[in-house]
Amino acid sequence: MSKTSALDPKASCSRNAQRLLGESLDRFFECLQAIPSSEAPELIRQARRAWRRYRVLWHLFQPVDTLGTPWADLSPLLKLLGLVRDLDVARLETLPLRLKAAPLSPAYLWAQQALQELSDSARLQLIDQIATLQPPKLHHLTHWLAALQIKTQHPKSWASASARKWVDALTRSYEEAQIQPFSAKRWHLVRLRAKRLRYGIEVLKPLLPHRLAAPWHLRAHQLQIRLGQERDALRLTELLQCTACPPKRPPDSPSPPPCS
Repeated sequence: MSKTSALDPKASCSRNAQRLLGESLDRFFECLQAIPSSEAPELIRQARRAWRRYRVLWHLFQPVDTLGTPWADLSPLLKLLGLVRDLDVARLETLPLRLKAAPLSPAYLWAQQALQELSDSARLQLIDQIATLQPPKLHHLTHWLAALQIKTQHPKSWASASARKWVDALTRSYEEAQIQPFSAKRWHLVRLRAKRLRYGIEVLKPLLPHRLAAPWHLRAHQLQIRLGQERDALRLTELLQCTACPPKRPPDSPSPPPCS
């Protein structure tokens, strides 16, 4: 998927909001439509990225929603997208990397089978959720975007203030996560704020000084990747803990406790 489109400095806030929000949502729904007929993990990733960028744009422009969004509650679908993504990464990337020295060991084969079964089940549930999306509501999207009202602000000061807010939020979360006892949720928040800063800078790039935007964009991207890899390792353990142990578990295989 290409990077987030940047805003047009010559266009109004409303025009930029309509175009950028529309692009993100179009890509999101395009991916959803393709998922039932394809098992490509990249489609899941692209759908989640498109939605995440939409949310960043929504917080950036803070539009006044006069018609009501054409999707009332996508929480179940979004949770399933996240679960399928985590299972894809666990079975295709994290597990092979952790057990690369013994890819045919009983432990590896058991874990791979368990993750595959979880993935198949979650994907079927996701496809069922996608099927519930009503076309009339999606057709309402064009009218919804056209009716958005955005507060007019001075472009450069607005962009600088938004970027500074994201930098401050990321810095504060990072410092708190370092000082406090380890918390996966706290570090997950750091990662989410790194993503918000990265995507936000990509959107506001034409209005931000390069000497400030470029270093922060790089730092946010690097932090996002590092924390993502650490989270994926923890997530692998969590997912295996949610599998039922086989009747005769190999002695060298993981011994997951029952799910809470």
